[in-house]
Amino acid sequence: MLDFTDRHNNLDILMSLESVLPEAAHVVEEFIGTNEEIDRSAKIEVLREVDKEFDILGAARFIWTAIGDDEWSLIDDNKNEIIMYPKDEKYVATLYFSDGNTRQIVTSPLPLDYCSGVCEDFARRNLEIAFADMSKPWMCNSAKPTQGQTDYLERQGIDCSGMNRGQASKNIRQIIALKNKQRRLLSNEPITLKQKYLLNQYGVNTANMTKLKAIQIISQIKQKAVNF
Repeated sequence: MLDFTDRHNNLDILMSLESVLPEAAHVVEEFIGTNEEIDRSAKIEVLREVDKEFDILGAARFIWTAIGDDEWSLIDDNKNEIIMYPKDEKYVATLYFSDGNTRQIVTSPLPLDYCSGVCEDFARRNLEIAFADMSKPWMCNSAKPTQGQTDYLERQGIDCSGMNRGQASKNIRQIIALKNKQRRLLSNEPITLKQKYLLNQYGVNTANMTKLKAIQIISQIKQKAVNF
């Protein structure tokens, strides 16, 4: 809750909001209208109204997809991904770059709505996020999925008949987010004995190798065999 005015501050701060937030007008009117001295005592009713009407996290909303275990994913246009996950009964967030690097966005646990607001503000300022913007017209209209969306969903065994373009986008993002989560889990698991045996046959050094890295190398070996 934002305490816009108290007994130690004047109304200039509150009045300046009116120029950028029309919703502030009715709050100002409660204080102004006569030349009588302004009562600067705490206004509980006004604070409640401000909390109700003002979206202090920003009006924009992006496509967050649930990926289980109370985790939420927001993928940008360049395949970077923000993940919100629970900590101490609240939420923190990490940005996973497409190149494998990471960056902590929210380190101190926050309520989910506040955490998502911080993440969305970060995304607006630092990422390309146009295709995850819920306010885009194509997210809300009845336009059919693109051919690319249809082809992708069908390859995943999903029937997209009856979906609009926005719904198809949400389904695709959830599939990608779940696959990304699986990769992160595999990157923390050690190589299996079967993988180690196979890679050793090709002279690959498997010391300190993760399960994910082993999968990637084995896939490359198989691809080379097919090409030959």
